[in-house]
Amino acid sequence: MPKRNIQLLRLLGYYYTMGDDAPAPNELADLYDGLFIILENLPEQTYPPWEFALESILFGGDGLAENATSYGEQQSLRNDFEIATYRDQYGDGNRVTEFPSIETGPPRSTDREFVTKPLELPVAPESNRVLPVEVNKDSFADAIALLAELQSEPTAQHSGNGSDQLLHPERFPGITQSLDSDHNQPESEAQSPTAGNSEEDDPLGPNQLADFYAGLQQVLNHVPEDGLPLWRHILESVVHGGDYLGGDTMPYGEQQATRNNFGMPTYRASYGDGDRVTEFPSVSTQQPRKTDRKHIDDNTEILVTPESEQVLLVNPSADELPEAISRLGELPATPSTEVITQGESQPLRECLIGLPTDLPPTDPDNSAKPESQTDDRPQEEPKDGEVIRQAGPSEVSGSPTNDDHSRQTDEWKYDDPRAERAHRRALERDPSDVVELGEEITLVLNEVDYSSHPPTVMGTKEKLVIFVTEAPQDLSEHDIIRAKVIDFGGKRTSAEAVFLNYHD
Repeated sequence: MPKRNIQLLRLLGYYYTMGDDAPAPNELADLYDGLFIILENLPEQTYPPWEFALESILFGGDGLAENATSYGEQQSLRNDFEIATYRDQYGDGNRVTEFPSIETGPPRSTDREFVTKPLELPVAPESNRVLPVEVNKDSFADAIALLAELQSEPTAQHSGNGSDQLLHPERFPGITQSLDSDHNQPESEAQSPTAGNSEEDDPLGPNQLADFYAGLQQVLNHVPEDGLPLWRHILESVVHGGDYLGGDTMPYGEQQATRNNFGMPTYRASYGDGDRVTEFPSVSTQQPRKTDRKHIDDNTEILVTPESEQVLLVNPSADELPEAISRLGELPATPSTEVITQGESQPLRECLIGLPTDLPPTDPDNSAKPESQTDDRPQEEPKDGEVIRQAGPSEVSGSPTNDDHSRQTDEWKYDDPRAERAHRRALERDPSDVVELGEEITLVLNEVDYSSHPPTVMGTKEKLVIFVTEAPQDLSEHDIIRAKVIDFGGKRTSAEAVFLNYHD
């Protein structure tokens, strides 16, 4: 529907006359179902963060901004009709098809194989581009920028809580809203005609934090799908937060959101091509090492470490992982936000925890050795805490037990069972480390959605998601309850508990 017609509908207070209780066109309901259509048509090869972003907006979770509420919960609280009623009136009963209050368009040509029915998808309100369905690692930054254009609180029958941002800037780099936006500026600055209205008036200077953040995100984006999961997890911890970053250390993404008064889109426009930073004016960069170049296009340079002046590794092998961690650890834990000034904070290595940084470094940039140096060399017994490379059958120090063989050894990363156990401990945390079966816990609810079937009542404890069943119908987000843990999720990444009582 043309935008001018949508605006006219809103202006005239247009109502369909299909019955006294028939809901009028509703922006919240339209956006909720429009995003739901995208989610249910995602191809299997979808980049996981894209699916995570859609699910966060629809159903809640860590992807939402701190004070934002999911569209699903808003539909339940801010509209007096059920989405099923809206689908009956403006769709085929299963989904909305007319979208009377938002602009929509046909799927992109590359998405038509996934959206098999003649459906239209929501259009980003500022850029006037239809939201994508198939998103990969390279197109994710563009896709998330389009998604971030959606209103945090679309027009509905009742007002919301006043949230002004939808997605969490720490989880999705590049969506931090700039303070040069009128609704984010202090009132005195927003009304002043000379308060930085152009780059000529207030040019954006080089910024070490923004450069390190963008550069490290670039490394993370180019780790191949078959790269070391541990290396990817370490990078994610530094960029977005995670298990390998000390509890008192703020990840780069959160620092960018809180320590700089500009958003990354503004910085990318000043020192890049709009989609990414390309100049890195306050840090050193160079071409990636030869073995990493196949993962990166010719025009991309990689961060150089400030102490040893070596390029960061993109796709280290298991043997090279200690050296990759060592280089990463040279970066400052709190990069400077002064123009070009080097930060005086402690190096990042002081904030990384649980990592094998004590191994002697390898030389991954010149790893080719004469064959005589690699044949028939005795293998040393690995020490506790070391990363063990993937051994061949003739190198296994000790045979797996029957219990080890009972598991699917073809899915193991290491042949040595001790190495495999250490590897899995590094990548996964068993939920029993947080809660025990039968334990009674106090839980703060992060999400309560009675419109889903079954209802979603959920909280987190030390980052473990805990779903609550048999809950009463009067709970709300941020309520504190008592619950009893009864099960762990199938992949042991979550827990299930039953409601016991309200917390005094």
